[in-house]
Amino acid sequence: MFGSGLLWGREFGLSAKLPVTNPGIMRSPGREVWIDGVGQFGIPPMAKSTHIKLLLVRAGASVWDDAGRLSGSADLPLSEAGRQAVASFAAGIEPGSVCQVWSGPEEAAEGTAKAVGEAADARVKVVPGLHELGVGLWEGLDEATAEDRGGRAYRQWREDPTAVVPPGGEALSEAAERVSDEVRALLAKCRGDETCGVCLVLRPMVFGIVRCWLTGEGYGALWSWVGGEEMGAWLLVDRESVRGGTRGGPGAVRCAG
Repeated sequence: MFGSGLLWGREFGLSAKLPVTNPGIMRSPGREVWIDGVGQFGIPPMAKSTHIKLLLVRAGASVWDDAGRLSGSADLPLSEAGRQAVASFAAGIEPGSVCQVWSGPEEAAEGTAKAVGEAADARVKVVPGLHELGVGLWEGLDEATAEDRGGRAYRQWREDPTAVVPPGGEALSEAAERVSDEVRALLAKCRGDETCGVCLVLRPMVFGIVRCWLTGEGYGALWSWVGGEEMGAWLLVDRESVRGGTRGGPGAVRCAG
């Protein structure tokens, strides 16, 4: 608990010794200084940042991704092409730009997160609840085979991924609720701000889900993010909206890194 004390400081070249009964702002000629509970001079404390800078990264490709096969919950490592793409992406990350990296539990996601963490000099934590959306019986199939076996259901899923649940797989609505709850909890307690950001590394489907959720896009845009050329993007997330408790998305906006 703050108590009284004596303030030793130097204002405009003069020494000052003042009683301090409460911390706060003290106005002296021409400036304000902050006095803490033990009587230390300083500048007033900065207000807590209202935004969190988030680097959202799609994990590098596995051999199934390279072949155009649906990975679903299959746990595969980065392919050679995936490793090269991750190395190129990580080379553009500045040390200190990220203070925490969270990763899905798959090998490809962890491998990508490790590269990002090393580049940024940041800690990496695996979050099991950020696992990829399961596609059940379609897992491992290429586009043509999945369409042949899945027929109308598969075509409808590609047109509107919220309308169909893959046989034996996970509904997109359930995956979105699971992942958004995890992301909201992580962001609500993170140390990131507008200077030192945080990073999420996710497999393609959950990457697309989170991207659509954060920006308020409908899930009709999901496939453009799942298979897009962009591997990562900086987003600026409003801190209060993360704590708001709604699943509509905290209204992130794109910002420069």
